[in-house]
Amino acid sequence: MGIKTLFVVAYQIVTSHVSRFQKWQNLNLYVILNFMEILFWFAVVILTLMSMSRFCQGAYCGLGFVVLIDSLLLTLFAFWTFVVSSKLRRQAKVQATNLASRQPIYEGV
Repeated sequence: MGIKTLFVVAYQIVTSHVSRFQKWQNLNLYVILNFMEILFWFAVVILTLMSMSRFCQGAYCGLGFVVLIDSLLLTLFAFWTFVVSSKLRRQAKVQATNLASRQPIYEGV
């Protein structure tokens, strides 16, 4: 799970900040990837709770709580990145609509 999240974050950072890779920047894909992150990390929360309800002894119980807290935090962070990417997508869509609806000032030149 962690490796997948690192690849998603690296893709978003590189395509946003490195001019060479900006041609692959896609705000729709950011929204989809961030939504999938929410689902995957929430699945980790559910699976951790299921495993802790069946077997929770000693160090395994402590590690289970650490994994549970970590996956809950990552679910919240993924939700926040989803909200931010959705707002950025909407803002870009409005700006594109505004630019397309403008009439040229000097038509004859």
